[in-house]
Amino acid sequence: MDARLKPNILRAQYGRTPSLDINSANRSIKVSWDLSTATRMWIDQLYPEHPDRFDVYHQVLSSDSLSSGRHYWEVDASCSHLCRFGICLNSMGRKGKGKECGLGRNPESWCVQKCKNQYSAFHDDVETPLSVPRDPERFGFFLDCEAGELTCFGDSRVLHVFRGNFMDPVKPAIGILSCDFFNGCVGFYSLR
Repeated sequence: MDARLKPNILRAQYGRTPSLDINSANRSIKVSWDLSTATRMWIDQLYPEHPDRFDVYHQVLSSDSLSSGRHYWEVDASCSHLCRFGICLNSMGRKGKGKECGLGRNPESWCVQKCKNQYSAFHDDVETPLSVPRDPERFGFFLDCEAGELTCFGDSRVLHVFRGNFMDPVKPAIGILSCDFFNGCVGFYSLR
C-alpha cells in the first residue's frame, strides 16, 4: 500500500469528525447529543417537518459539506447488523421511497453495506461484494475531491475505491436498515 494511504497518516493529516445533521434524520433515527451517533429506534422521534429530512429511508446525513480538498473520517458500525455508510451528493433526494433517495441506490451516492458479517460496496444500485476476512473495528473513508476518489478502509486495509465527480458538495451519510431487539447504531469516531 502507498505509504500516503495508511489510515494513521491520513488520520493525522486530514482527519475530521463529521457531525450529524438532525434536520436530515428520518424520524426513526435518534441522533446523539454530541451529533456523532445515529441509533435506529422503535418509536419515532418528535422531529419537526424539514425539507432536508428523509421521510421514508432510515438515513441521516452529516452537516459537513465537502467539495474540495482531502478529508478522512472513521465510522463505527459494530452495533448494527444491517447498515450503510458512505457519502452522497447534497442534492440526493430525501422524500419518497424511490431509488433516488436510497444511499447507494442511485448515481448520487457511494457506500459500504454491512449485512451481518458480509460487506459490499454500492453505487447506482450496483453491488460489489468485498473480501473482508473479519469484522473491522473501524471503517475509514478518505475522500480526495480533486482526484475523484473515495477510498474505503476496514481497519488498515483498503476495501474498495470509488471513483466519481466529487467536486459537487458531498456529505458523509449513514443508513440503518434494520432495527432488531437492541436498536442498531452507527457513529463517527472522534478524530479531534
